[in-house]
Amino acid sequence: MVERLINRSVNQSLKQYEYVWITSPLLLDFVSLDYLEDKIVIYDCMDDFLGFYTGGRGTGRLRELEIRLVKRADRIITSSEYLRNKMINSYSEYLTSEPIVVNNGISPSLMGKDVEFSLLKSDSNKTSPDLLNLMYIGTIGKWMDFDLILRVLDQVPECMFTLVGPVETKVPPHPRIQCAGTVKHDQLSEYAQTANALVMPFVLNELVRSVDPVKIYEYIYFNKPILVIDYAEMEKFKPFVHLYSDERELVQFVRKVRDNKIEPYSRADAIVFLRNNTWKDRCKHIVRIMEGVHQ
Repeated sequence: MVERLINRSVNQSLKQYEYVWITSPLLLDFVSLDYLEDKIVIYDCMDDFLGFYTGGRGTGRLRELEIRLVKRADRIITSSEYLRNKMINSYSEYLTSEPIVVNNGISPSLMGKDVEFSLLKSDSNKTSPDLLNLMYIGTIGKWMDFDLILRVLDQVPECMFTLVGPVETKVPPHPRIQCAGTVKHDQLSEYAQTANALVMPFVLNELVRSVDPVKIYEYIYFNKPILVIDYAEMEKFKPFVHLYSDERELVQFVRKVRDNKIEPYSRADAIVFLRNNTWKDRCKHIVRIMEGVHQ
């Protein structure tokens, strides 16, 4: 009863808005499309929605929710080209217009005022003197390839993995896997400087293939070697990242980091890349998209 009262208040408040921005089809369980009849609806498709529920119960109902939102949306924004194509292939008969790609980006506040002059300077003295510190920054979820991490730890006994972020899945116990927990966004730079390399050890599935990871933009700013699973969305990061396809390649990269055999990327090129990929620029793009919608 309390939930219904709150939702009724929210739905009534929608009357004052011209644009309604919906980030998940699940919101249709709480916000009636009847209240959006004369509104411009934007579906911000940040991730492969159904990919989070593969194999679970009720996926048919969830797909129906997304179909309803796709049919109603005046514009659909996806965070990656792969996700755009997937939406077209899955819902072509329901689309009122083709989805538009707006990639993720980096926060200007994270980069700080010095971005025009240099990247964050690495401080090798802050890294662990005993173990090679491979750091992951982000949500620790079911997409983490812990089997791969354990195999790397077995083959490179002088390395460790530090996981920085909220834990949403079971982390296997291991003396060289450390969970640092959630940290404030403006403290990420400090944590990153304790790493020898930054990693994104993901299981390559449909959910991951659809992701344009915010963390890679941030990793580039942190000015460390970057080791990332290889998939199509990583192409635009190629000058700055080292892509691996299997365990053998990742182990080779880890050993190169250990032996200081990875050449640093161009700081000047990284600055240009980051300047062109801030959330401020993304917002300008989004405003142009919204201004182009006609009722």
